[in-house]
Amino acid sequence: MENKTDGLFSINSFVPERPKTVWIAGGKTHAYFPPRPKLKHFGMEGKMERIKKVRIKYPSSFTQEGLEKWFAQKAAEGLIVIRTGDGSALFEKGKAGAREYRLTPMDPGSPKGPKEQAEVYREAGWQYVSNIRRMVLLLEREGPYPVDFYLAEKDEMCALLQKKLNGQMTGIWISYLLYLFWFWFIVWMNRGGLLLLTVQGMMGVILLAMGACGLIQMNSQRNIRRLSGLIGSMISGHDMQERERRGRRTAGGLWMRRSLGAVFLLLAVMGGGSMLLSAATCRRVILEGRIAGTEEASLLPLSQIEEEEEMEFSRNPYLNGKVRRSEAVSRWRPFTRRTVEVTQYGSLDCGERGNRNSTLTLEYYELSTPKLSYRLLGELRRKHMRGHGQVEMERVESSFFDALYLQEEGLQYLFACRGSQVLCASYSGDESLAEHIDAFEDALRRLEEE
Repeated sequence: MENKTDGLFSINSFVPERPKTVWIAGGKTHAYFPPRPKLKHFGMEGKMERIKKVRIKYPSSFTQEGLEKWFAQKAAEGLIVIRTGDGSALFEKGKAGAREYRLTPMDPGSPKGPKEQAEVYREAGWQYVSNIRRMVLLLEREGPYPVDFYLAEKDEMCALLQKKLNGQMTGIWISYLLYLFWFWFIVWMNRGGLLLLTVQGMMGVILLAMGACGLIQMNSQRNIRRLSGLIGSMISGHDMQERERRGRRTAGGLWMRRSLGAVFLLLAVMGGGSMLLSAATCRRVILEGRIAGTEEASLLPLSQIEEEEEMEFSRNPYLNGKVRRSEAVSRWRPFTRRTVEVTQYGSLDCGERGNRNSTLTLEYYELSTPKLSYRLLGELRRKHMRGHGQVEMERVESSFFDALYLQEEGLQYLFACRGSQVLCASYSGDESLAEHIDAFEDALRRLEEE
């Protein structure tokens, strides 16, 4: 507290980064805040000049001599390399000047890391900068230096590194075969077929995954080929002209790589587009209470099968203890005009006898052509009936459906098709689906008129 000449006194206190002075006089408090100091902005001249970093792709001449000259040229322009990657290098804006760069192979048999292996070149003035895939060291030094180094085992190191890269390339080719096995395994696990995977939306996920993984692997192959060429250019007596002539003779391999890349890109685009269209056309309706038990909302109300108008749609801990909702989902998928999936959990209060619970699941597919109906019907039957052992389904004669199959042991199933319409129903309850075939006929008539 300080006394002032005009009879006032002040209390000096501080808040973070900004002091204030408070005067008290006449029962009133007056606060004075000094103006904030102007901050120095990045990019201005001074001590806080911004450090700009840029990433630049490697030049087309991806050889030892070409890269060393390229790094030196960038240093003369004021861009100092600080990190190297597979396809590009990271530069930092600094003072332009003459710098010398050297690329040298790492010893694949040494347990030392890149920085430890670079220590042996310090006597010649070389400083460690970065490495490429822990196979090639990038060293730098400023200005001319009276001594230099010679690596006697360089050719042997390069041969071992190229052998290691060949093993990595073989592993990538094997991964392509694993993609085919993975595709077959998913089809087998689905217990249906390719058409069913497509109309259920799984094919889009598979194609996107295969396309994206394939493109990533092809990029890895490209980086391995470039690095192998870089290491080959370090071998003593290497003839670059002969290597270029040999590269021109591999036009067939280039055509194959481009074709394979186009296939993977097409798979990724088709899968991603299918998933986006399916998500954009998705319409979900939550079914709860008695008001939801209408034909428009649920395709075929469970209360109609149970012949109980008072039955309510409810939530049910159906799978692994998770609460499942009664809902209807409509969306577009490939080879279909519309798909509708409805799940209904019904509950009826029977007084002293407790609650009467039942479940009805419907899968409706309106295909783009009726030629696919029988195939999709067969795949749906294989998928749902595989776990029922030797149980044979009964084919029921019908004047309305083109094909109708029933299975009434345990969990009841109904499979039917008419024109381009395919329907699959599974029911758990006290009623018999065979006694309610007319209800399914009415549901398909209503959908056909829409």
